[in-house]
Amino acid sequence: RSPFLRDSSLGSTSDKEEDLFTAYLPQLSKALLTLLAQGHSVSLKNFLGQCLRTTPEMTSHFFRSLQLSDPKPNYRSLAAITFVEGVVRDIPHPRVRVSPKDGKTSTIDEVVSEIIPNCVTKLLLAKVLQSSSSLLCSGGLKLMITLLRRACGATYDQSTVGENIDAARNEFQRSLYLELMRHMP
Repeated sequence: RSPFLRDSSLGSTSDKEEDLFTAYLPQLSKALLTLLAQGHSVSLKNFLGQCLRTTPEMTSHFFRSLQLSDPKPNYRSLAAITFVEGVVRDIPHPRVRVSPKDGKTSTIDEVVSEIIPNCVTKLLLAKVLQSSSSLLCSGGLKLMITLLRRACGATYDQSTVGENIDAARNEFQRSLYLELMRHMP
């Protein structure tokens, strides 16, 4: 049977196909980063946004490999910060599982890795905010606002209904916001 032919009557993917999909996520992420190395353009930002919107599972893999150089008051640093801010703004908000009964709650680290790229560190943000360039400082503030909005926009999957769900969600939000503040200067 050809791997290109699929039975359209099957509504869900098999475990084998899902494992294969998960195995390819880092490679897809590397391919996007290779494209990113070609330069920062609006069409590339739109393409990255579309890829990450249609495959939100790839976001944490993409964020892990994304790199920013040490910020200097020049156009290159400003373009890189602005580009990262645009990509982060355009991709979907992370989905959080809150289910205290079956124990399938997302961890804080998993959610933070989908909100903040690894390259956006507390030190980098502090350097950007202390820059002599007002444009670079403004770009850093926009990036921080986008990250905080991304955290506030996280959607919560509530797989079970009960009175403990609201309390669990509120506790998770509180922990998430505290962890996010540790990443901010």
